[in-house]
Amino acid sequence: MKRAALLCIMFGCIEIDPVNAADLYVSPQGNDRWSGSLAMPNSEKTDGPMATLVAARDAIRKRTSAGPLTQP
Repeated sequence: MKRAALLCIMFGCIEIDPVNAADLYVSPQGNDRWSGSLAMPNSEKTDGPMATLVAARDAIRKRTSAGPLTQP
C-alpha cells in the first residue's frame, strides 16, 4: 500500500509536456503542392488542402524529422 502511494506521488510530481499538434487537411479539390493548412482553397487558389493522403503522410514525415511539432 505504501509503495502504491509513493508511486502515485512520484508520478504526480512529474511535469508532463503538453502534446503538440498540427492539422493537415486533405480534399479531392486540393492540390499536393499546397501546404494543407487550410480546409478550403484560398480565393487566389494558391494554398489550401492537399489532394492525397500520400502527400499528407510525406508532409508529416518531413515535419517530424525536423523535430517536435510546436504549433497548436
